[in-house]
Amino acid sequence: MGLKKYSKFLLEKKLFIFQRKFRIDDLFEYGIYSPFTIRKWMSIYKFDSLAHAMFVSQSNVDSLPQTFKLRASSKDIKNKIYFNDISKDHKGHLIDDSKLEVDGQEIYLYVFEKNSNASKRARQTHGFAYEGEVKKMNRLRKLKQTGKWDAEGNLDKFYLESRLPSNIQYFDGKEYKSLVSVDDDKIEHIDWEMLSNEFKLKMYWNIKCSKSRSSIDMGDFKRISGLIFKDGELEMVKDKIDKFMLVVGFHDGDKKVNIEYLVLMPIWRWKLYLPNIDNPEIFARIENMYKDLAKFRLRGPRTEETESKWLEYRQEYLDIFDTSEVKIRFKRDTKGQLRIQGAINYNDFMKEILKNEHIRIQYVPESEE
Repeated sequence: MGLKKYSKFLLEKKLFIFQRKFRIDDLFEYGIYSPFTIRKWMSIYKFDSLAHAMFVSQSNVDSLPQTFKLRASSKDIKNKIYFNDISKDHKGHLIDDSKLEVDGQEIYLYVFEKNSNASKRARQTHGFAYEGEVKKMNRLRKLKQTGKWDAEGNLDKFYLESRLPSNIQYFDGKEYKSLVSVDDDKIEHIDWEMLSNEFKLKMYWNIKCSKSRSSIDMGDFKRISGLIFKDGELEMVKDKIDKFMLVVGFHDGDKKVNIEYLVLMPIWRWKLYLPNIDNPEIFARIENMYKDLAKFRLRGPRTEETESKWLEYRQEYLDIFDTSEVKIRFKRDTKGQLRIQGAINYNDFMKEILKNEHIRIQYVPESEE
């Protein structure tokens, strides 16, 4: 079995639906678990009363008994008897000490990660809403959610005009120039001709949204580096493009995005922000990092021994990224999720990434408009 297929087999778990999706808030009313126990899980797994949950079994359920008279959520999983916990919308926590035996069936409480607490709801709302707005107002073509790119198309003048009366500037690699002109009637408009023609070409887009002064999550490291596993070995995918548009919007907590950057990113420059994958020694270490990752699936509760070994593993490979702008974050949880994500520190973004040609849009506070 190839490493890619083996890793998927190792991580993926099929969970059979015993009870339709409901909110944790409703669980408090039915006495299935004590309020103290529920609140303990809320603290451990970082979810709140608005999180969605299900009762699931790890073996087949002939029918849905609906033993517990809990109100089914409008966010229910429709027309399914099982789901895979590795899928994007179904990631969550299978709570080991929630086990119940009902009609001879062992069931567990499963809490979905998506929108499971206030910060995740705010972050996901910001991210999805901002990405959707950028796509819509530039009339970009949507791409697969699991792909390397978020969209494809051309920068639309209308998108910049929709941001007026914001302060919109173009950095040509040397200095900032205002893209805003005022006509005889004192109406602001975008000086489209001042903008480099490179910005107007059709290209792939990567769209991100982060809280002000926070790191920018760039997604799966293999994907953003052009790496894949094939027949159990790590390979580089040959670039078919020479540039892409990196869009980053920063928001201030619950407020809307207040500053955004549209960075024209040449592929050759992007590679400089990554570890030198062309170096055989570095490439081999990254390959070993992914091969070793499968060994650290967390089975059961965290222990001092498992955490110590996990820490040793992370420290073994972190130095690969000491001099690169793109850093990595190792992610794992108690239900077996393992992933390595790329991220760019806020200061590195401001000092290094913004050396590239870009458009900066600084929103004017409503009181100043």
